[in-house]
Amino acid sequence: MSEHTPGPWFIYKDEHEFVILQNRPVKNATAIAIVYSDDKPDEANARLIAAAPELLEALKKAREYVAKVNGSIAGAIGHENTIVKPDLDLIDATISKAEGRS
Repeated sequence: MSEHTPGPWFIYKDEHEFVILQNRPVKNATAIAIVYSDDKPDEANARLIAAAPELLEALKKAREYVAKVNGSIAGAIGHENTIVKPDLDLIDATISKAEGRS
């Protein structure tokens, strides 16, 4: 597993592309990705890519919270809470995918 380039990431709109950058100002920035084109779906894709570091961090924090709540519920009912388990599995799979472990 390799570490991703730390965020935050920003979008710079060029003539026919969206460039996702690590730093500002643009002249000192590291390019993370380039989305070629300038239509609406490509702009949305660029926004999603630029938000990736924050999304991953938020998902990790949400996973901790959901696991803690799940543990509390399991303790209260005396067995594993099967309602939350699929959500935890999805969160874990998504984090693994983002970190290159799946």
